[in-house]
Amino acid sequence: MRGMFPRLPAFEVRRCGACRELKFRTDFVKNRSSKSGYGSYCKVCHNEISHRNRERQHGSSRNYLIRLRYGVDPAFVDAALEEQQGLCAICRQRRARHVDHDHAGGFVRGVLCFSCNGALGQFAENTERLQRALQYLADSERRFGALHTREDRVLLCVVCREWLPPEQFADDHRRHRQKAQWCFSCGETRGRAVLDGRTNPRRYHLLTKYGIDTHEVEAMIEMQGGNCAICQSSPAEQVDHDHRTRGVRGILCGGCNAGLGQLRENPEIIRGAIAYLQRWQNPSTPDTVHEPAAPYILSVA
Repeated sequence: MRGMFPRLPAFEVRRCGACRELKFRTDFVKNRSSKSGYGSYCKVCHNEISHRNRERQHGSSRNYLIRLRYGVDPAFVDAALEEQQGLCAICRQRRARHVDHDHAGGFVRGVLCFSCNGALGQFAENTERLQRALQYLADSERRFGALHTREDRVLLCVVCREWLPPEQFADDHRRHRQKAQWCFSCGETRGRAVLDGRTNPRRYHLLTKYGIDTHEVEAMIEMQGGNCAICQSSPAEQVDHDHRTRGVRGILCGGCNAGLGQLRENPEIIRGAIAYLQRWQNPSTPDTVHEPAAPYILSVA
């Protein structure tokens, strides 16, 4: 029985310099300058002490992170927020929460909402790419503009590809739309023959969500030269559709598809993003929001 529970080696246990408790070595923060490779404080005490130090030296953890990451004084960010009236500098609709900075120059440009900040990154802060996204939406508006006036609720039949009133579909409470995926005219037998999801899940997904078949997607990718319909440089991978008419507009890369959604497919917001970037790319523009702040040197003491 004595050999069943061997004693833990002494070097595996350390005493925390703050809480004075014995803990496993893995419970301590790592420190390469230490002979043992670990610091004097456990992770819990280390986090608490670091938080108190930041509060004492910088006023808050937020101020510390602004100085550390963006190299500006928090007062500069607060002034930008006040000038923007607390709203995103691009869409002017949502609350500004995220500091935006030029990744090439390193200077802070403004404070954005989560969606606009993410969209700039998805479009690589490229005004030409945003211009192409604007043109892409304009082209789809011309194609599906007549459908935007439709006010009654209609559903897609995945067999005949027609948008029909809900009364022409059987009830199916297992589905989100509470209706079957094929109309009465097409019938259940024909519908099940078309939606053979067990043999081709991708085709089943394309038919049920977008109303197009796999060969149609491949034809669109080939027509686009294999590249995204917006940036024309990354591979076309994701189907993009109009959320109002549910018509398929093209095949996009992941970045352009996500960026378009984050800008809410709104041409006005896209134009705002283009103007926002152009103000900083052309410093002589008179309507610049504010001048770049002088770099803040974060003290390590």
